[in-house]
Amino acid sequence: MAALGRNLHDKAFDEGTLTKLELFRTYMRAWLRVFVDRKEILWPNINILDFFAGPGTDKCGNPGSPLVILEELSIHSETIRSKGLNLRCFFNERDLEKFALLDALVKAERQRNPPYHLETAKANFKEAFRSKLPALHAASSANLLFLDQTGIMQIDPETFRELISIKRSDFLFFISSSTIKRFGDQASFQKYVKLSKEEIASTPYLAFHRKILEWYKSLVPPGTQYYLAPFSIKKSSGTYGIIFGSGHPLGMEKFLTAAWQIDSMRGEANFDIDAEGIQPDQYDIFSGELPRPKKVELFERELSKKILEREIQTNRDMYFYTITSGFTPSHARKVFRELVQGKKVKKTPLLLRHDVGRGRNPITEIQTV
Repeated sequence: MAALGRNLHDKAFDEGTLTKLELFRTYMRAWLRVFVDRKEILWPNINILDFFAGPGTDKCGNPGSPLVILEELSIHSETIRSKGLNLRCFFNERDLEKFALLDALVKAERQRNPPYHLETAKANFKEAFRSKLPALHAASSANLLFLDQTGIMQIDPETFRELISIKRSDFLFFISSSTIKRFGDQASFQKYVKLSKEEIASTPYLAFHRKILEWYKSLVPPGTQYYLAPFSIKKSSGTYGIIFGSGHPLGMEKFLTAAWQIDSMRGEANFDIDAEGIQPDQYDIFSGELPRPKKVELFERELSKKILEREIQTNRDMYFYTITSGFTPSHARKVFRELVQGKKVKKTPLLLRHDVGRGRNPITEIQTV
């Protein structure tokens, strides 16, 4: 696993790495708007932390996560300055050669005199993470953490529980799911991700990252409202994935929106994760329609059933069922429109938002016919 980390930046990023960075960029862009562009600033301290930063680019100059962060921040420079936000970026890279390149990149950015603080470090992950916990836990802070680990060992159960305890914090971490599929039943791996031999053997290789997500969900304390979502990434060396986490439904919604932008078929992978062989532009010769993945059909069928059987009675119920199922409000609106057209529910304004029930966002009852 160490060799994988050394070689990553010695050549052009492969398609899987580019997908990972695209997902991070898309999500960060949406996340920044929430905390930087809002009229009323509730959290003046904004922290963006990249704990496995690398040198900043690959061998061909393609931007890695540090450069992605700097490029996205530059778009908001004037707003950050005019609002007096205390925005701080932390880039950590333990490898000395990569750190030298990273530090030079950050120093060049400082020369522009940006309205945010830039810090670099070359500590091991656990030391760097612990050093930032007081700032992350501060009541006036909003935080975004990117943890692009090599392999599986850094985000252990203790670290994961600490991550989900930090309020107003969203994180994305990378994990080698295929490594766990191959070696997860060995004692040396069980202390990081504890799956039984039966679970490992019975889960299809392509869908194994979903199983990893379920294990992390099991670490969330009972009664704790926390949102987790996966995105599987196929690379030449195996199947990997992103685990996203947020304590707020809006964070979950924005991540899912970003994921569906990248994977318009299922919203969770850069490949055909269910091995259905569906081509996005391949019309069915009998119906003349585009085929839909079973995942989408199942969601639409289950949502319709729950509405008609009154398990889901309000727009608030529908919103939370949708995002916890891995779909976006636009998917739920489609189902509702079809129920209205089929004269199964009454047409009514349907607001699907994270803050339904607060302020001017009323809870609306869904009335069946």
